[in-house]
Amino acid sequence: MSPPLLRKRSKEQDDAAKHAESTVAAPSPTSFSSKVSLSLFAIALISAVTLYTRPAGNNAPGYALCSPGPRKAVYTVDASNLQVQCLVVRGARIVDTGDVEEVKARWTGPELDVKYLKEGEVVVPGLSDSHCHILEYGASQLVPLQDGKSAEGTRFIWLATTANPLASDTVRILAEYIKSTPTLANDKNKVIEGWGYDHASWDVPVLPTAADFDSNPITRGRQIILSGRDGHSVWVSPTTLAASGPYPDEIDGGIIIRDENGEPTGVFLDTAMDLIKRPELTHTDLSARFNTTVTHALRVGLTSLHDAGLTPESFKFFSQ
Repeated sequence: MSPPLLRKRSKEQDDAAKHAESTVAAPSPTSFSSKVSLSLFAIALISAVTLYTRPAGNNAPGYALCSPGPRKAVYTVDASNLQVQCLVVRGARIVDTGDVEEVKARWTGPELDVKYLKEGEVVVPGLSDSHCHILEYGASQLVPLQDGKSAEGTRFIWLATTANPLASDTVRILAEYIKSTPTLANDKNKVIEGWGYDHASWDVPVLPTAADFDSNPITRGRQIILSGRDGHSVWVSPTTLAASGPYPDEIDGGIIIRDENGEPTGVFLDTAMDLIKRPELTHTDLSARFNTTVTHALRVGLTSLHDAGLTPESFKFFSQ
């Protein structure tokens, strides 16, 4: 994508442009307000790929990010100058590109701080993820359930009707999260939700049961709802299981996992997940998930995210 041709502006246009710049606050690159809509992700992408080559006529500090030696590892998406050695940042804008000596010579203001990439690193414009689940990903990172290797903490064959007395790997991770979160540790009535357990990756790839939560004194007696990594299952505690009943014998499009006596074990698949009564998420809950996702996205160069599964609740949140 080539940049637009530069044309000489009149003095009145220059004055108007300077006035517009002075009245617009620079966006923060590391934090987003919960009132940011999805459209700002697209704006962030445009900002990241556009090079602003204008005179640096103020004293704001800045820095140059350069590849070491003669290697040109900064990709500009400018057909006339596709790879350069350095890019120069002032505030929240890219203001110059070129070889290190060139950008230092053009720089005005305090001494230019030159930072160098490590060998093998490259700089590219912001990337876009075309299929993601923004709030769900944020929820999955609040409690690292994906690190769990078992439900019941043993490599032996597991029986659906028997909870192992040892604290499970996954339940242990949840218990540690509860202990480290005062609002949960001090309120046993608060419903605890998590996302990301993956029984298929456990040492013994079998479905967990509600009884596993009662094997740990910290999780015992609490209302717990954990969503599977693929979003097609929920695993609940005995307290939640009791609070959400009674359950139908069958449900279209879903499965209630049952034991040999026909009683629900605590795992619900697909549309059966809707049988579990969940508390309404607060704006604070959604903001925590949103901000976690944005932070992780920026760390890996993602500046545009497209949510592939909007619900009425998430749409309302993104619209605020």
